Amino acid sequence: PLDVWLDAEQRVRKLRLTAELADPTSDRKAGGSFTIELFDYGEPLELALPPAEEVVDASVLERK
Repeated sequence: PLDVWLDAEQRVRKLRLTAELADPTSDRKAGGSFTIELFDYGEPLELALPPAEEVVDASVLERK
């Protein structure tokens, strides 16, 4: 499931995604969740991008 928290101004403040995966060929299961909190709406963004040599296109990590 995906849980979403909104503030009084209907802005998303928190997201939580929970998933469970099952291996159809066995009884093994795995699961996990992650949460993202959003804040400081309207504030200036200070962002430093990493150098190109520290970045990779995630599509190259796909299993074929």
